[in-house]
Amino acid sequence: MFFRLVKKKNLTEDEKRVYSLLKGRRLSSSDIVKATGFGKTKAVSILNNLVAGGYIEISGQGRGLKYFA
Repeated sequence: MFFRLVKKKNLTEDEKRVYSLLKGRRLSSSDIVKATGFGKTKAVSILNNLVAGGYIEISGQGRGLKYFA
């Protein structure tokens, strides 16, 4: 079975902000929280939406999980 990631046409302003932080970098969700001032729940939700939309990828697992674009 094959899955195809489909990018959303329009990102929210918050998603754009997080995406721009990740360009060329590998950051944890905690790094995103510190850089944006968002709460942990909001940051993780945005990161999950960006991963699901195919905009960013993840590497590692658990405490070593990093996001990158």
